[in-house]
Amino acid sequence: HPFDQNKKNANELTKLIEKINVSSNSLDPESLCILTGKFVWQLTVDCIVVRDNGNIIDAILNGAMTALMDMKKPLVNV
Repeated sequence: HPFDQNKKNANELTKLIEKINVSSNSLDPESLCILTGKFVWQLTVDCIVVRDNGNIIDAILNGAMTALMDMKKPLVNV
């Protein structure tokens, strides 16, 4: 079924992007901690592919990295 294949592809892309982001050190996971062991910021990057006419992985990765570099965390006092 085409939907199942699309979901599988999406899951594979998600894992690849997470792996690349972690290995590139583009975002320090420690910087997402609010209170160690209790509260952290969770980041979600949604990517919508309208048409796949080329290297979709590079396009998604560039978009995700740009979004992460532009991200501003709110100040939180605990």
